[in-house]
Amino acid sequence: MSKIIRASEIGEYRDQGYKVIDPHLHSSASYDVFPIPALAPRNLAAKLLRSGWDMVTFTDHDTRAAYDDLGDLEGVVRGAEITIRPKKLWDYARPHTMHVNIWEYSDDEFDSVDAISRTGDFFGMLDFIRSAKLPHQLNHPTIPGFFERPDWSYLPAIAKEFEVVEAYNHRRSKKHNEASLSLANAFGLGTTSGSDNHIGLPVRGTLVKGDSFPEMWDRIKAGDSLIVQGGLTYDSMKQTIQEYVRHFFRISPEDLKEYRFRLKSERARMDKFMDTVITKKTEGSVLLRGYQSKLVEAVFHYVGPIIAEFAYVRKQNKIGEEIFTFLDGLLQEMELSYVQSGQGE
Repeated sequence: MSKIIRASEIGEYRDQGYKVIDPHLHSSASYDVFPIPALAPRNLAAKLLRSGWDMVTFTDHDTRAAYDDLGDLEGVVRGAEITIRPKKLWDYARPHTMHVNIWEYSDDEFDSVDAISRTGDFFGMLDFIRSAKLPHQLNHPTIPGFFERPDWSYLPAIAKEFEVVEAYNHRRSKKHNEASLSLANAFGLGTTSGSDNHIGLPVRGTLVKGDSFPEMWDRIKAGDSLIVQGGLTYDSMKQTIQEYVRHFFRISPEDLKEYRFRLKSERARMDKFMDTVITKKTEGSVLLRGYQSKLVEAVFHYVGPIIAEFAYVRKQNKIGEEIFTFLDGLLQEMELSYVQSGQGE
């Protein structure tokens, strides 16, 4: 079982030979990351490596495009986040969209995983990943897709299909993460802590010893690693919103249109509003020019986090609490050990 530590303890463990990695990080190769130079894979990787990161990986959505830009840059591990909506999971009629990180793949292996995932063949995809011996993990297992209302009864069985689960996702609520951690610990799975960051601000979430990524991954699978607590807070959401606003008003309409960028809040009304704003910008609307643009930016900078708190953060906390309570009872019924809320604090 991985040891849970605080961010303030990272320096102490690095002195003991632990290396840091953010196993869940996005670059501008992802459709929902701003296409600006600072977030381009090569620029972002070089910045992180200069800043003392031991290893960098980008897990962009259903693409390996980042590595066309990165080439053979030393210190970079090939990664991707695969999206799959299973057509069927045993007898459960409402399986939710899942996200699986894979690493150290060849171009052909990625293309095969991507093709299988698009068919919805969940177990076929996992069989291929295992046969290719690709390091992989289940990301934020309690987060469904838009408008999905899954029957979470199947989640323990899904968790058992993996050797590693993302326990701490720094964009998800405390209870969502506690539910993920309880699943992993109930079945003796390895765990990681990642930022899932889309604005170039990774976290030193996972610490592990090893001279290569395969060696480090073997230790993670065995629970011989450290994970840093983290999750969605008002302050982290505020920082994210303000960075999005800053980038949005400094990017050209042409780049937005070319990359078909879309923000997703998981709230339909907010997404529709943001799509309208982006459409107006790409159309060169007078509302987003000159001084008026500065005014709108200032309003979003201060009001955006407040809107997000009520429209997103509180909803995520409520849903996370419900899922945690459900899984807590389910795991007890199965007579499996689970992690009590607050362990590691």
